[in-house]
Amino acid sequence: LVHYARLRGLERCPAEARARHALREVGLSASADRRAGDYSKGMRQRLGFAQAILCEPAVLLLDVVMEHERAGLNVVRAVREELGNTQVRIILRTGQPGHAPEYEVMARYAIDGYEAKTELTARRLTTVVTAALRAYDRVSANRAKSQFLANMSHELLTPMHAILSFVQMAQ
Repeated sequence: LVHYARLRGLERCPAEARARHALREVGLSASADRRAGDYSKGMRQRLGFAQAILCEPAVLLLDVVMEHERAGLNVVRAVREELGNTQVRIILRTGQPGHAPEYEVMARYAIDGYEAKTELTARRLTTVVTAALRAYDRVSANRAKSQFLANMSHELLTPMHAILSFVQMAQ
């Protein structure tokens, strides 16, 4: 993961810290020193999720069924609730819609799409990911605007408080 983070432009120390955090989040801290090739299929899937956490992606495309029937849904819950990441757009794919019915999943989980693998052609995938990237841009822009407004209100209030204090002292 550190090598992957370095390839993505992070300096060594931040890369190591983020890699440790990502491994901890997916429950692989104890296996951090093992070769990825020695990981089980489920562990390799969690390692892929750790890579996604590491690089703060705009879109996650997840299978509902991974090492168990609701593993993808657990990932959604972890991203939204444990990591508090509401920015990333999440699209679930399933080859077994009966395990996680679309109406239930859309109602219970904060996801941006639910796609059956049998209907996910290259054209459909392009459309779904493009829509998710646009939604990500809107969410990011709104967050930046909110932060700017919060900072500006503080910057405006601070001089105002100073003026009011000075006026009170003068009286």
